[in-house]
Amino acid sequence: MSLTVANRIRLGFVSILLMLFFIGGNSLYGFFKVEAETIHSKTLALPALQFSNKLEGQLMIIQRLALEEYHSTTISDIEKYHADLVASEENVQTLLQKLTSLSAKDQTISSKLPSLKSAVSTMKSTTSSLYLSKSAVLTLRQDLSDALENLSEMSDELSSNLLDVSDIESDNSQVNELIGIANDLDGLIMTIINTGEDIAKQEDKAKTIAIAKELTFVNDDVNTKLNFLLTRGVGIIDAELLETLRANYQDIVTFISGSNSIEAIKLKLL
Repeated sequence: MSLTVANRIRLGFVSILLMLFFIGGNSLYGFFKVEAETIHSKTLALPALQFSNKLEGQLMIIQRLALEEYHSTTISDIEKYHADLVASEENVQTLLQKLTSLSAKDQTISSKLPSLKSAVSTMKSTTSSLYLSKSAVLTLRQDLSDALENLSEMSDELSSNLLDVSDIESDNSQVNELIGIANDLDGLIMTIINTGEDIAKQEDKAKTIAIAKELTFVNDDVNTKLNFLLTRGVGIIDAELLETLRANYQDIVTFISGSNSIEAIKLKLL
């Protein structure tokens, strides 16, 4: 059956309409898809990207501060860096909470969060352990430095008071004997200071213990001679001076033996 010109025109028109309808429908579908993607980008993708960038920035800050903590040489420095690090860790937690709320609307984002949170938790645990370890070391180093300084100052005070004994002028043989002991004690006190410094310099545990034994021997000698001086000096040397000598010696003994001694602190560092 042949088509008339009119029918051909109608068929052609209908065909064009169908193509236009298809194109229009496809365009409309594309429009709605783009609109949906735009909305998704505005409400989810873009905020998620912003949070991710901020998280990355904070994690880089934490990494830098952790390294600063590790290389710190004083308590004040490590405390400053740690305060900043804790602030950054709080920022990370805040960003993670926001990202978690956002991820409820997007399965792709939510599927990545457990791994991210686990990595952040591991990082926090590592930096915390690093801080505690380094802080303990710096505290011990400061304790050791303080112990050496206090030993030196208190030993100087004892030596100064022993000099008062040495300055006594007398032809009495007993007094001269006490003066000789005071001079010996002054030399032994200097040996105690030097030996304490040697202990602090050691990097080997066995050598530290060996030198500490030498310090104990010297201290035993000091104790014996000082007790002799204190006993024989009664009635000859001013009683107040004798009591001061006794107190001076008790002050330095703290740094020679016991839990707060130079040896004990140094062994904790090794």
